[in-house]
Order: sequence, then structure tokens, then C-alpha cells
Amino acid sequence: MVLYFGESEDYFCKYVQANQVTKEHGIAMDKKPTYEELEKRVQELEKIGSEQKLVEEKLFEEIYFSQTLLQAAPVFFVAINAEGKTIMVNETMLHSLGYKQEEVVGKDYLTTFVPEKNREELSKIFDKLIQQKKPTLNENFIMTKDGKELLIEWHGRSIFNKKGEFSYFFGLGIDITERKQVEEKLRESEERYRSIFENAVEGLFQSTPEGRFISVNPSFARMLGYASPEELVSGTSDITKQYYVNNEDRQRYEQLLQTAGFVENFEYRVRCKDGSHIWVSDSTRAIYDRDGKTARYEGYVTDITERKRVDEALQESEDKYRIVVENATDAILVAQDGVTKFSNRRAEELTGYSAEELSNTPFIDFVHPNDKETVLDRYRRRLKGENPVNIYSFRIIHKSGLEKTVQINAVLFQWEDRPATLIFLRDITDRKKSENALRESETKNKALQEATFEALFFSVKGVCIEANNSASQLFGYKHDEFIGILGTDIIADEFKTIVKDKMLSGYDQPYEAIAQRKDGSKFWAEFHGKMFEYQGKIIRVTSVRDITDQMQAKQELKLLNLKFEHEATHDPLTGASNRRAILDRLSGELVRAKRGNLKLSIGLCDIDHFKHVNDKYGHQVGDDVLCNFVKTVQNTLRPYDLVGRYGGEEFLLVIPELPASSGLVEERIYERVRARIADHKMVTRSGEVGITISIGITSRSGDETADAMIAKADAALYRAKENGRNQLAFSD
Repeated sequence: MVLYFGESEDYFCKYVQANQVTKEHGIAMDKKPTYEELEKRVQELEKIGSEQKLVEEKLFEEIYFSQTLLQAAPVFFVAINAEGKTIMVNETMLHSLGYKQEEVVGKDYLTTFVPEKNREELSKIFDKLIQQKKPTLNENFIMTKDGKELLIEWHGRSIFNKKGEFSYFFGLGIDITERKQVEEKLRESEERYRSIFENAVEGLFQSTPEGRFISVNPSFARMLGYASPEELVSGTSDITKQYYVNNEDRQRYEQLLQTAGFVENFEYRVRCKDGSHIWVSDSTRAIYDRDGKTARYEGYVTDITERKRVDEALQESEDKYRIVVENATDAILVAQDGVTKFSNRRAEELTGYSAEELSNTPFIDFVHPNDKETVLDRYRRRLKGENPVNIYSFRIIHKSGLEKTVQINAVLFQWEDRPATLIFLRDITDRKKSENALRESETKNKALQEATFEALFFSVKGVCIEANNSASQLFGYKHDEFIGILGTDIIADEFKTIVKDKMLSGYDQPYEAIAQRKDGSKFWAEFHGKMFEYQGKIIRVTSVRDITDQMQAKQELKLLNLKFEHEATHDPLTGASNRRAILDRLSGELVRAKRGNLKLSIGLCDIDHFKHVNDKYGHQVGDDVLCNFVKTVQNTLRPYDLVGRYGGEEFLLVIPELPASSGLVEERIYERVRARIADHKMVTRSGEVGITISIGITSRSGDETADAMIAKADAALYRAKENGRNQLAFSD
């Protein structure tokens, strides 16, 4: 079947009319014509023949052009007759569907090209086209020869003959399969963006450079106390006046955006709906139009009010600590490598040197030449781990050249991860002078001189027979009130038995106990007693010294050492053992395993694609993931198993005390850890984040070192990553 479109129909009509001319002239040839009439008719017939030939040539050219155009067109073309048979398909459609002309022409269109599920619907569309006699635009699926479905946008028309009867249908189609897929992906992307925007924990916003909110998410509205984003946007016409507490913050904010195009972690105070203020951290970038002008701002804010409160409390605590240190009655110094690293104000007063001068001068330079050897000897012994006397006295030289006597209490501790000495110095120059004067005036009582430190008591069988003035000052009793009381009457109840036993047994070494004054107040004291024979009686002379300050300093030092020890052995972010600590623990477990012939296993664990987490969510979320990861692993392992941060996102698991034949037990432990991480969502400030891990595993073999085991575990970890990650790999 040949189709005619446009002017082709006119040519076709002329062609039909030309074929009818002879018949019309034949009707006029009933009588015998004259020669002139015959000659005239011959001329007319020749003219008609010439016109007919021109019409046929023009018609052929039009038909050829139309067919060539349809075959070369980049769109689909199909013609279907009244019986539903395909009567023509262009090459574009045949090529796209994988058919040849003879495979489809004359075949039923619906069963050849249309999926079965769409045939009934498309049949109704054909019926409607015939009834309405109007062009149509619709989309439907057609099948390729190999069964693949394509979505086609059809522009169709029904063709009728002069009697108004349906002749055939033709359609022009455009393959919109890929376009529809792109549109669907775009729709899904927009839905995901909208979901993130609506459900983000942070407050997300868009605003104009002039100071109006374009849009905000629910978190932003809730943060400022509004019922909905719409209420916040409509209720805020001027951000500078209604949102910022300080206009200067807005000015600095805009200056940064204009200069750099973005701001990060910009902190300022904002107003809530109820008039209250909160602190926020703002990260914003400028969005530009095609002309390079700022079109809008986009960013997110986080409520940091609680963090600010904690920071202020911490600063207040540090200020109080600084006040205590700076106003202490004792000089406080930190010496490291022989040089003063820290000194308080009292240290400056005691030595006469400024803090800067102290920090640039070796500590030993302040010591009297006759006492330097003693001080240096005890300092060196302390660094070696020995326990020399911590509290003793020596002389220093004041900047003015004046000689002073000080009492030192020195202990070893960690300062910036290195050994240092914490020094408390008390000026006892006046006290030393008094002691010397007392010794000079009391030479007749040598035993008393040897025992005298602070308060002095003389007792027989635990009953006081004499006390000095210092005892009265220290305990609040008059001299006469001491006479006849038991030595334990000035001791707190919890220490009475201990002190009584030491007194009656003749214990002659210094010891510590809690003493009790007349008014009931208690304090830490150092007791030092000795037994003497005097006038036929065994007398115990006891000295008592208030050491409350020293005990407090010792307790503070103990807490400080615990803090430094923890910081030295634990990762500051995750709280797990740090690299040095976990390696020390591994070495210790190796020794224990070798000694007891026990099996020891280690696993080198790496978080898969952790860089993607940082790149996608930011390093703060990455830190949250690391912290939650450690907690999850610790909760999954056995109580005596160990976990430590080996570096970055790599962690070392140490599994001791395994049975001799423990392959299955060992694998179950690591598989439990891997599965738990894979199934567990890490809670972060940006929502839940899923991760997986790869673990390289090895077990102790013979006298293998820790380094050798880690090298084998690292090689196994590499294989686990090469094999696709999220799995275990055992060493060869």
C-alpha cells in the first residue's frame, strides 16, 4: 500500500482526472467527425497526454520524496490499516526494534509490538481515534524483537476516504525511555533532598543577601521555638534585627561571605520566638547567579548553647584553679630537664626572680652551693624510679643574695608526656631560726631536741605528763588541760586503735593519722615518737606536725597522676587504649601466653571506606562513628579481651586465653564483632551511619614477637580488603 500526504493528494486527483478525459471526449464522438474536427481532437488529445505525463512525473517525485523523508526521519513511523495490520514501518523504527520489513508488514500490530498488558488499553485508544477523527498524543510501551520494552510518545492521526470511511492510521513516535528514566531519577533525587532537608538534625536554611529567609527546615524552626518553618519564614522580615542578637555579628558574617564566599563554624547568639537567646554555630556558603552576583545564602546551624555553658564552666573551673595556684602560700614549680617549666607567683616572691627569669634558669642554680649535691642526688634517684626522701629542707640563694631555708616536697609525674618533677617549696627560714634558738636554749635536753618537729607530748604508759606551747596552739588545749589525758584523746575515733598500738609498742618511725582538736575539728598529722629513760621512768616523747596541706597536695598529685596516666595510655577521642598502650598490653599477653603455653590471637581491624564517611558527613561525624565503633566492639568482646586504636581508623583486637584447639572459637569471636558492626547503625550528630569492617587475624606461633604478629595480621587485612571487604581473613 502507498500513502500520499500533503500536495501528493492533489497530484493523485489530477492523475485520476487525466485518465477520465478520453472517456469524456469519447461521449462526444457519436457522429462522424470532419477532418478539421479530427485534427482538432488529435491536438487536444496530444495536449492532454502531455499534461498527464507531467502530472505523473510530478506525482512520482512527490511520492519518492515523501517516502525518502519518512525513511530517513529520526522518529518512528508506522501505518496500520482497518484490520489492525501493519502496512508500513520506517527504517528508524525497524532498526531500533531489531526487525526487518518483511517480519512486520502485514502482521497484527498489537501482538507484534505491544506488550500484552497494554494491548487492551491501546485498542481502546485506536477505537477512540476512529470515532473522534482528531489527532492524538499519547505514551505507550512497545517491544523490541528481543523483548525489551521502550516507552514511546506517539503523535497519531486517522485517515478516512472521501466517503468518510476509515482507511488507515499512521503515527509518528519519539523514544522517551531514557528521558523518562532521567526524569524519574531526578524526581527520586529531589525526594531524597527534600527528605534530608526535612529530617536533618541541624537547622538548614536559605536566605537572601538582603536579610530574609527563603526557606528553613523543621529543625531550624524548632530550634528557635516556632511551630513550623512557614511561621518562622513569614514572621521574619529582617534577619539582622529579628534574628541576630548583635548587629556586629551580622556585619562580620556578611563580610566573610563577600570576601571568601563561605563561613565555617561561625558562632554567635540568636533570638528565639519567645525572646530568649541561644548560641549557634553557623556554616554558610554564597550561591551566585550567571552574572556572578550573590543570589542567596545556603547553610546550616547547630545549637551550641550547652557546649558554651560547659566551656564557660570549664573556664571558670580553670580560673579557680589558677587562683588557687597563684595564691598558694607555698611556691609551686614544675622542673623538667633541669629547667623550670612552670612557676606560680609565690615562687617569684620566694626567689626574687620573675617567671621569665625562672623559666630560663636551671633550678639547681638557685640552690645554695653547699646543698646542691644533696638536691641533685635526690633528683637523679627520683628520675631513676627510686624513692628518695620527698620532704626535706635545704638552702636557696635569693636574687638579692640573701640566703633562705626552704622545705621541699618533690614528686615525679608526667608533664606533656615526659617525666618531670612537681615541687612545693615552703619558706621555713624563720622557723629554722626559731628552731636554732630553741636548740641553743634547750641544750640540757638533747633527747627532746632530737624528737622536736612541731607539737611535743611526753607520756608514760599512754598518759600525758607534759606538752609544749605548739601542742596547745595546734590542738586548742591549755597547757594544764593536757596533763593526765590519754594520748588517744587527741586522735580521731577511726585511728585510736592504731595510734594506741604504736604508742604502747614503742614504734619509733613517723606515721600518719587523723588528729582531733578540742573543738572537734580534724586534720591530718604526722606522728613521730621515741622512748627514753628519764629519772627511772620510760617516757615516750611524741612530736605531732600538721600535714593537712601536704596530704591535700599528695591527693591532688595522685589525682593528677591518674589523669596523666590515663591520658598517656588512652586515645583522647575514643577512650580506647592508644597505640603504645595496646602494644604494651600485647607484649605482656605474649609473655603470659608463652609462659603458660596458651593460645593468643590478634585481629587488625579497619573500617571499610572510612574516608567516604568523612567526605560525605564531615570529620565530626567521622569522630562520632569512631567513638560508637569502639563502644560497640567493647560490648561485643569478652570482658578480658582488649581493643586499642592502632592508627586512624585501624584498631587492634587482642584475644587472650583461647583453648589450645580454638579455631572455631577464635573465628566466632571475630565474626561476632564483624556482624555486630555490619548490623549496627552508628549514632552520630547527623543521624545513623552504617559501616562495615575488615579484619586480618593471626595467632601466636612459637616465640613470635608482637611486631611479627602484627605484620602477619596486616597482610591478612590486606587480603580481606582485596577480596571485597566486610570479611575476615586469617594469616597463612
